[in-house]
Amino acid sequence: MTFTARPLSELNIHDVAQLCEDATPEGEMLEFKSGLSSKRGDDPWSDRRNLTDRARNAILREVIAFANAHGGRIVLGIEETKDKPPRAASLSPLIDHHELAERLQHAARDVVEPQIPLIRIRGIDNGAAGEKGVVIIDVPESPLAPHRLMADWRCFVRRADRSENMTMREIQDLTIDRLRGSARAEAHLNRVVSLFPIVDHNRYFIRFAAVPTTGKISLPWNIDLNTITPKIDQFTARQGSGDIPIAIPVRGLSQPRSILRGWMWPEAQNDPSLIVSVFWDGGVTFQFEVMQVDTSWQVYPEWIVALAANTLLEIDRIRLAAEQPEIEYALKFQLDTSQTLSLLRYGGKSSLRGVDTLRTLHPPVYGVGARESFPSTIDIIHRDLFNEAGVSAPDLETNIPDGL
Repeated sequence: MTFTARPLSELNIHDVAQLCEDATPEGEMLEFKSGLSSKRGDDPWSDRRNLTDRARNAILREVIAFANAHGGRIVLGIEETKDKPPRAASLSPLIDHHELAERLQHAARDVVEPQIPLIRIRGIDNGAAGEKGVVIIDVPESPLAPHRLMADWRCFVRRADRSENMTMREIQDLTIDRLRGSARAEAHLNRVVSLFPIVDHNRYFIRFAAVPTTGKISLPWNIDLNTITPKIDQFTARQGSGDIPIAIPVRGLSQPRSILRGWMWPEAQNDPSLIVSVFWDGGVTFQFEVMQVDTSWQVYPEWIVALAANTLLEIDRIRLAAEQPEIEYALKFQLDTSQTLSLLRYGGKSSLRGVDTLRTLHPPVYGVGARESFPSTIDIIHRDLFNEAGVSAPDLETNIPDGL
């Protein structure tokens, strides 16, 4: 298996050294850099532990170019030859490589528009001491392309061993191509959603539906269901100086039932308010029904955040069960009602002041990337909910423990 095809988690320093032994050339999906660049010609990271804007932007231009093409990998910490195209010559390990990887991960989120889903950046130790090492940036082909660098608003694309500016025509063509892919994902989502029509006008419905977009998943009909059984987990979120519980008021799920090309887990009671479904093609739905309480119709924002978090975790279980952890998903959020709803405060019972009426809410489809991006996805959903109600969203930091 080639260096670019092997899972990032399986790569080690010997794999990187082998690139040098084989004199591997740069190409359409591979780029080498000995360090970070500066205007003065020195390496600001090795000399001063400084990730300058210039050095950051130089790396992110390569990242964007791969994302706008067919994906690829960038290896920081390899000296190149003067050949055309350049070849891997020798290791040039970087200091504090794990910190550099983390800072580049944050930079990729902060200064690339739109954010690139599923980008992974990993530091690999050079020897047991771990004081120095290399950084590998794994960039997927992005369904959200074209991406651009916010520092200069330019788009880049990978051509052979070079990252070059995209022409306006190329940007337009890529936008149209990705829109076709988005339309296919939207049609797939609508098919999944249509399996569960809403018929009861004495309730309101919260639904999350998700389907894979950057590859195909095929779960076998005889799969060990323990690997994909939904778990209705509870979380905490920090708001201000305190923590608040994030949970769905259900009694747990019953045993799975077979449905057409999938499985269903209803809540363990006669009149279930929550139904979770998983399909052979990797699709998943969480549908939560809420009955009228007295004469009021109320929406608890923590219910929506909890449903979003549980849907994202189920996506992760499906990807792992299918042995395709790098597939991106499209996520659809719907709140459907024929009534006027009051949006409550987190952890409280009083309605927000100045709230416009909440009725049917169908925000744009969300992209779901790697697990580490789940908190930011939840934050967008949380803000969409409050903004639709006509108020600014309070700051909320959701904590999803690694063990879930």
